[in-house]
Amino acid sequence: GNEANKGGSQDTVWTDAEDFKAQAEQFNVAASELSAAAASATSVE
Repeated sequence: GNEANKGGSQDTVWTDAEDFKAQAEQFNVAASELSAAAASATSVE
């Protein structure tokens, strides 16, 4: 009982960690694009 639950929890944590890393990468890309867009807009004005 306990071992099975513990293993399931570990699987969930690993999956969440992978999802988190993917989300973080997407966020970094979006942030970079926003910064570039802001820099362009600023230089245009």
